Amino acid sequence: MIEQALFQLLSSDADLSAVIGTRIFPDIIPQQAFNEATKNPCLTYTMQGIDRQKTTCGTDAHVRGALAIDCYAKNKKLAKSVSKLVRDALLDQRGLFPIDGSSPPAGTVFISQVSLDSEFDLVDIEPGLFRVSLGFSVWHTEER
Repeated sequence: MIEQALFQLLSSDADLSAVIGTRIFPDIIPQQAFNEATKNPCLTYTMQGIDRQKTTCGTDAHVRGALAIDCYAKNKKLAKSVSKLVRDALLDQRGLFPIDGSSPPAGTVFISQVSLDSEFDLVDIEPGLFRVSLGFSVWHTEER
């Protein structure tokens, strides 16, 4: 569910969409989109893990998710620019967010905080893409 809410949050950001369009992919760049990705910036997102806290009353539904977002572009300057747009779209977000694009949404996720934990540059030599990898902590409430 949190992945769907994060996708909606990223894809609905006007500044980010103006640069990457609809090229937001879960986990990896799909093979059918790969040629397009080598020409235009795109990003991938992956929930790498969830930390749950055990309390005396049971396991808390408020959890910390480790989110990785990789921003790809044909040059380093553009990859850095996309990463800044992602940071601007996500940092300090809080509130109820839809898990799908329907109106009204089929469900929501409560996000209490998004913070940036890490950021580093990489180069994928084989396809010739520059990448900025961002690591976020996303505190949210899981549905039970």
